[in-house]
Parts: sequence; structure tokens; C-alpha cells
Amino acid sequence: MKITGDVLSAGASLTLIRERFYLDFAGENSIDNLQRNTQIAFDRQDISVTLGYGIYDNVSLFTGFKQGKTKIYSQSGVPDNIINLQEYGPYIGAGAGWRASENNIFSFTVAYADMQSKYQDATINSARGDVSGTSLAIAWRWNMNKHLFSQLSMVRHDYFYENFDQINFDIHEKILSIRASLAYQF
Repeated sequence: MKITGDVLSAGASLTLIRERFYLDFAGENSIDNLQRNTQIAFDRQDISVTLGYGIYDNVSLFTGFKQGKTKIYSQSGVPDNIINLQEYGPYIGAGAGWRASENNIFSFTVAYADMQSKYQDATINSARGDVSGTSLAIAWRWNMNKHLFSQLSMVRHDYFYENFDQINFDIHEKILSIRASLAYQF
């Protein structure tokens, strides 16, 4: 069975920087469904905490903890047709950026997550399993002045859920996010 849908979401983050270290708190929540199939709808929530270190001027390493939840539910009003899929656990990654001009920076990041998962539907109360996944991101940042900048990025997550204790199928979740952000650096 394949379920496909689009979700519009909004998010925010707060990043604290000291010398070569940074700490980032981020959250994202779906705000609207753009259904391809009017029978189902999706909700998606993510929160993460990342600790990073700039090993060079344009290269950084990071680690963190993420918790995400996807909810798939019926538009037909049948309350038992709900699937909850959660993942939570650590990730590691690296990023690099290059100055394209005085006010423009192109960057990319790659991360790997090794997390735990939980599946729940009308017949299964709590099936636990493993989830591993990758995240790839590219971004274009432009400085508007010394403290204000904006960024456009595209992030692709691929999560593979398997080894559930109560169900005998695996799940592959693909998430593509396009993000626009505005930030102020103190």
C-alpha cells in the first residue's frame, strides 16, 4: 500500500552561537493539507535540538536529538481510521558552505539518524521498532545587512521503519521540505 500526500507547514528556530560552537532549537508543525487524495489527510510535527562545532570556517560537524510524528487520518469522519507514526532519537551530520559573493552563501548538510519508532492504529495500540534515515539539505543564504539575513532551503528526509515487535511490515517515509526563513544575528 502506498499513501502519498502534501502538507504545508511552518516552523521556527533559535540558534545560539559562541565562538565555534552553536546550539539550535527548532520546531515545525503542519498548518494545512494539500491532499492528492481527498479521503485522507496528514499532520506532521518535528522538534529537534542540535549542537554543532565549526571545525573550519566553512565546515561544521553536529549532533542532536529529534522527535517527529506523522498522523494519517480519514477525511470520511470515521474516527478509527487513524495511523500515528513516531520517531525519536539521535542524529549526527556535517555541513559545508561556500561564499558565492560578498552577501550570498551556498551550503549543504548531510545527516544520519538512528532512532526508535512507535506505530499505532485502530487495531495496534503500540508497536515499537527501529528507524534509520538520512537527511540532505541545500540552502542559499543572502545577507540583507550586517545582522539581518534570509535563507531559502530544500531538505529531503528518508526514514526506514522496520523490526516492529507487533507488525510484520516495514514503512518508508519520504519528506521533502522547502523552507524560507528570515533571521537576525545579534
